Amino acid sequence: ALRLMAAETGKPLAEVHPADDAAQISAPLLVIHGLNDNVVTPDQGEEIFSAANEPKANYWIPGAGHLNIFTRDPERFTEEMRTFLDEAME
Repeated sequence: ALRLMAAETGKPLAEVHPADDAAQISAPLLVIHGLNDNVVTPDQGEEIFSAANEPKANYWIPGAGHLNIFTRDPERFTEEMRTFLDEAME
């Protein structure tokens, strides 16, 4: 997976810095992060959110890990997404 990612992006994983990339985004940005994520830690999620430009929003999901952010609470996830998109489209 890491070789495939490097081939697609032209960068090895060690050179990927999501907070730097987030700082370059001028569109509305929603950062969704599981608070039990041990792949991308909550501190890293906060770093990405802090670096992002306005307008931005975050949704921290208690009990969610790296891959179950939707299934942890699908109704709330859907509502958070809907709210963000409604506001971003205004």
